[in-house]
Amino acid sequence: MRDLMPFRCNLLQTMCDYRTFLLDNTLCGLGSDNVGLGDRLCVLVDGGRTPFVIRPAELEDGMGAFLSDAFVRDIMSGQAADHMEQDGKT
Repeated sequence: MRDLMPFRCNLLQTMCDYRTFLLDNTLCGLGSDNVGLGDRLCVLVDGGRTPFVIRPAELEDGMGAFLSDAFVRDIMSGQAADHMEQDGKT
């Protein structure tokens, strides 16, 4: 078995600025460590492959803020639009 220590060190170094989060629909995601309660996950329909986390204006002194790109397993690469269509949303 190969030594996994270099992989573990790289993983920890990469992940130290990220945190997991839970969406209202119970999907779990990964974003920057400044993601918090009340932030919104946004998907650019017809062109976005990666969701983004933004902080709404009411939480950010009158101006919204881009916080991070994000990884959410079931909505990457256009899958979010498919889910919205299935739920009858536009």
